[in-house]
Amino acid sequence: MKETDLKPGECPNCHARFLVFNRIDSDTEECPACGCIMFHALNIRVTKVPAGPAPPKIREAWVDLNLPARKTPSKGPDIDFTNSDMVLRGKSYLVPLRFALEILEKKSPEAAQWFRVTCPSWMEHLTFGANEVETVEEYCIYDMPQISPN
Repeated sequence: MKETDLKPGECPNCHARFLVFNRIDSDTEECPACGCIMFHALNIRVTKVPAGPAPPKIREAWVDLNLPARKTPSKGPDIDFTNSDMVLRGKSYLVPLRFALEILEKKSPEAAQWFRVTCPSWMEHLTFGANEVETVEEYCIYDMPQISPN
């Protein structure tokens, strides 16, 4: 079954229909009947040189790349990983660092290497401001528990 075959409010796993699924966080829901997890994600395209601590040439390498992302749960400040200063960016998107660097590597190995050397080991995501990107595609990823036939 394709996602497009689903009726509004229908779980892709057990096909139960609900007006509201259990919200886990801003991008994740759970089916109350079977426990299917639905993660709402998107692909973004970087449309302008992002702000940040990297040198301009390194930041320019992000432009025109498509990246997997999710909206940030809040509009709170980000932390500049080079000096720990708080930076207020407003609405933004989180991109998993590992995937971002794999994609950046194909366009600019030099820029990817800068991030690999400079990012702290605890860092899991890069943040791009909403004014620096456009949404290319929204989609849903499902983690479906197995349902045994009776």
